[in-house]
Amino acid sequence: MSLGNATHSVNFTSLGEGVLLRLEHAAGESGPGFRNLYRDQRPGEIPTPVPGTAKCVYWDHDNSVWLPDGCKLVNTTHDVTFCHCNHLTMISIITDIHGYVGRDPVLDVMGTVLTSASCISLLLAFCIFQFCKNIASTRVSINKQLCVSLGISHCLLLFLLDRDFLKLSETGCSISAMALHYWVTASVCWMLAEGGHLFQKVQHVLSPTHYMPAYWMIGYGFPLIIVLITVLVGYANESWLGQKAYAPEGSEFCWLSTDQGYIWSFIGPLIIVIVINTICLVLALRSAAILEANKQKTLPQQLRMWIKGCFSLNCILGTTWVFGLLYLNTSHFFAYGIMILILHCLVNDTVREALVNTFPDAVKNLLHQHPRNRQSAMSTSRAQSHGPRRRVSVPSSIHLQTSSTTSSSLPSPTRRLSEPNLSQHIR
Repeated sequence: MSLGNATHSVNFTSLGEGVLLRLEHAAGESGPGFRNLYRDQRPGEIPTPVPGTAKCVYWDHDNSVWLPDGCKLVNTTHDVTFCHCNHLTMISIITDIHGYVGRDPVLDVMGTVLTSASCISLLLAFCIFQFCKNIASTRVSINKQLCVSLGISHCLLLFLLDRDFLKLSETGCSISAMALHYWVTASVCWMLAEGGHLFQKVQHVLSPTHYMPAYWMIGYGFPLIIVLITVLVGYANESWLGQKAYAPEGSEFCWLSTDQGYIWSFIGPLIIVIVINTICLVLALRSAAILEANKQKTLPQQLRMWIKGCFSLNCILGTTWVFGLLYLNTSHFFAYGIMILILHCLVNDTVREALVNTFPDAVKNLLHQHPRNRQSAMSTSRAQSHGPRRRVSVPSSIHLQTSSTTSSSLPSPTRRLSEPNLSQHIR
């Protein structure tokens, strides 16, 4: 924009007010707010201006360069920028343009391998929880639904998050973003159900009430309500303001729009769940600390119990998501499936024993042949050969059966109060 010739300008130094200019963009800003895009340029795609990088400048005719002297940015949108200048010459705006630096093959391979490993781990964990009938409980039922929601979320992240992976259309990307929003939110809500069940066990030890219907409502009902509200608000804004809630034009991923605040329909519930489950985790660890059975353990045993308990509870309560909030572009929850399989299936004594009991007898006998059992048997036979004192070696399974029978013969309230309340999680 110019007034008269380009070599003349009008100054407003005496008033000190200047003039407000409204400049329309030749090309609308779109895409992410950073310059380098780690992908290849799509066929027919024109590089777009980077949002938020507009600058008010004027053309210095003597030096043939754009300079910002005397002009400052007042406000900018994707299509319009307002500049306040104290002179009128050839005034314009300049922005950064997106650059395509290509995909990182190392990150792509790592992401694919880790996500696939997590999906397989979640499938194995679900099968263990489903087919080991001896461990059936409310906690195991919640764990199964958490595996289902996390597994579907991982598959959607692997195939549908990147719109270039399957060459999704704009409509297909919006539908994929909606499905991904539902299942990731469902995963977070089932973590809230885990926290609610843990709180119920800690605060109401002797309560026989089962809240599984309420947990189903939390796990699958709340996400549906959140997604429906987001769709309705996004549809209204798209009709009136041209704003899309899911996968807006120029977005890199099939996900919620971050420009108009729709991302808070996921971040908001996530923050609430993190706060609630952190409180439940503190209460659970406090209850474990005051148990007499835990106080009598040695310091290494207590440290091992605390470390195992913290890792075991954190992976199902979702408190580690707080690190993802500190950096919103972080990688996704690849390790969740692996942690659930290890900490809640392979390391958990009750689940591991139930899993071993499902194996054929030959496999069970092989697994039960532990070096400590052989050493105990050798010491017993050595004691028998040294004199008239005869000792009978009792198999470990009989010891376990006898102790369990003895404990089961106690009245129910006494037995439940005498056992560690969180043994299912931190044993």
